[in-house]
Amino acid sequence: MKNIDDIMEVGMGQIRKANSETNQFTDHLKPCFGVGFYNTNTKESYMLHYPDLMFYDFEKDVESIKSDLGAKDTIAYACGGATSSTEDNSYNKFILEDRDYIETTLKDKFKDENVSISWSSDDEMAELYLNKNTSEFVLKKVKN
Repeated sequence: MKNIDDIMEVGMGQIRKANSETNQFTDHLKPCFGVGFYNTNTKESYMLHYPDLMFYDFEKDVESIKSDLGAKDTIAYACGGATSSTEDNSYNKFILEDRDYIETTLKDKFKDENVSISWSSDDEMAELYLNKNTSEFVLKKVKN
C-alpha cells in the first residue's frame, strides 16, 4: 500500500463499499463476524462487521451486495465468530447458529468454490484484511 488513504476501516455494525483502489479491513472480530466480498474483475469490494445477526438482515444485505458486484466474479470470505471458553453454553450455541446461517447464506448466493470460511477458535480475536494488490483476503490473529 502506498499510504494510509489506501485502506478503509469497517467498524462494528457497518457495511462499507470500496472502489478498486482501496483496501479494507475489519477491526477486532471476536464474537463479531466479518464478511468480505470482492469482485476480481472490477476490484470493487464490500466488507461488513456485525456483532451478531439478530439486529441485521444478513440475507438481504448479501443479496444487495451480490446485485451490485455480480455473482460471477465475486469471492466471499467470512471469519470471526469466536466461541467462548468462559461463557455458558447458550452463548456458544448462539454463535454457532450464526456461523451456520452465514455459511449457508453465502453458499446459496455464490458458487461454493468462491466462498471461504475461517471461524475463530475459542476466545480468539482476529481482523480481516482485503489486499487488492494481491487480490487476497488475509485473516490476522491478534492478541486480546
